[in-house]
Amino acid sequence: MAPRNTRDSNRPGGKPIPSSVDYDAIAAEVDLQPFEATWNGEKWFFAHVETMDSWEFDRATGDNDEIAIMALALGEERWQEFNAIPIPVGVLNKIKNDYMKHCGISVGESGRSGRS
Repeated sequence: MAPRNTRDSNRPGGKPIPSSVDYDAIAAEVDLQPFEATWNGEKWFFAHVETMDSWEFDRATGDNDEIAIMALALGEERWQEFNAIPIPVGVLNKIKNDYMKHCGISVGESGRSGRS
């Protein structure tokens, strides 16, 4: 077997590896509108996962926990208010699933694997 050419600038499949990627431009292309839910007569705005700080998001999602993501999305004060209101399991599951869909995350996936 011939040694691999370390100067090869192509990925498997022959596509060139970009020499520079503008992640500001990539982030600007994503619709980052918050998710809006109405429960108990009040509107709740959950921040889009891609607007969250990466380090806080990683700490909040250590166990792939949608509730931790939603708490981070609402912010500490609003989460305390939301968490104090009784919510039937079916309604909370619907809110969680709709929020995850809004953010491009399949239910059961890590938040990191949403958009590609």
